[in-house]
Amino acid sequence: RLRRSYALVQEEVQSLARRGVELELARELVNQAFAAIPEDKLTNRQALSEALTREVLSLFPEPALEPFEGRIVAFIGPTGVGKTTTIAKLAANYSLQKGKQVALITADTYRIAAVDQLKRYAEILNLPLEVIFTPADLPAAIARHASADMILIDTAGRSPHQGMHLAGLRDLIRQCPGVSRVLVVSATTKADDLVEIYTRFSMLRPDQLVFTKLDETKTAGSLLSLVKRARIPVSYVTFGQNVPDDLEMVTPKRLVEMILGGNSYAGPGGTTA
Repeated sequence: RLRRSYALVQEEVQSLARRGVELELARELVNQAFAAIPEDKLTNRQALSEALTREVLSLFPEPALEPFEGRIVAFIGPTGVGKTTTIAKLAANYSLQKGKQVALITADTYRIAAVDQLKRYAEILNLPLEVIFTPADLPAAIARHASADMILIDTAGRSPHQGMHLAGLRDLIRQCPGVSRVLVVSATTKADDLVEIYTRFSMLRPDQLVFTKLDETKTAGSLLSLVKRARIPVSYVTFGQNVPDDLEMVTPKRLVEMILGGNSYAGPGGTTA
């Protein structure tokens, strides 16, 4: 019986590892799940699987019913994760589907293409767009849209290893007390890199996470390391380039389904293959 229990535990650990979960975290989660099941079910695969699901679920804080309760939301994160496209999707969602007055501000003048990209989306959605060049420009830009229900701020992607650039981003955030700070990361990023990204960006005190590019990976388990480290809610995931589509507001239960389900993302409300 002991041998069967050990084999079952090892199988579950390997199963999590195949789903992209860091091996050390996989062992920790499975051992905690194993310790939580009754003695008479120690060789019961279903009992261990259900206990494991509960353990993974416990890592995710429950998000607010309305993720962006604050009126002003800044999106931060490393380069190439899709912040600008994510902002366009959210702007379309809140303006077209929820009837909100949305204004856009971009501080991403580091890449001219980023300004042009957001400008095109703003024109299509008929939304106002402000381009700012220094942190000191932000308060006035916000004041010009005092009647907006929501202001979404795009920031330049920063390498987590460039402390000076992160300090500049912190100066920008400080210009707007009470701003909600959303850390955007790609689901294709390795687990240890995700933890490093959060560690560096934690100086900006992010209060929400958005996971992008779910469609570009067969396994999303690497995200668990970040969730365990950050302990902040995940509000949205994205899974493609289509605006305003390819965006889903998610619950912890849905995220666990994505991670434990195994393979590719199936779209809103779907299940993993």
